[in-house]
Amino acid sequence: MCIRDSVKTPGREPSPAACVVAREHGVNISNLRARMMVPEDLYRYAYIIAMDFDILSNLSDMRPDIRATKPQLLLQYTNDTSLREVEDPYGGDLITYNRTFKLISSGVESFIRHISKTKETDES
Repeated sequence: MCIRDSVKTPGREPSPAACVVAREHGVNISNLRARMMVPEDLYRYAYIIAMDFDILSNLSDMRPDIRATKPQLLLQYTNDTSLREVEDPYGGDLITYNRTFKLISSGVESFIRHISKTKETDES
């Protein structure tokens, strides 16, 4: 799993529960630190992915014009239409964090398939 950038509460480290669950899945996030999103990011990155509607709304409000990358929800790439957003597990138990990890992993796998298909279509 690749985490390019994390934007949430600047400078905050991941919760201990998040670190435990990620480590159980072979991912070390202990050194990850969030930073503030800036409008330039909407031009810098090809994809801006939000976990929930509140974050999506905040990111969309930052979008200066149509040339900037349009923020999208991670779970829009999955076939499971029962869930549209990833709830923040902060304050939950390890079971909640595990469920969230699996949901994000599924979303990321679907997102990667989407990017791969898009790239194949662009190249042909």
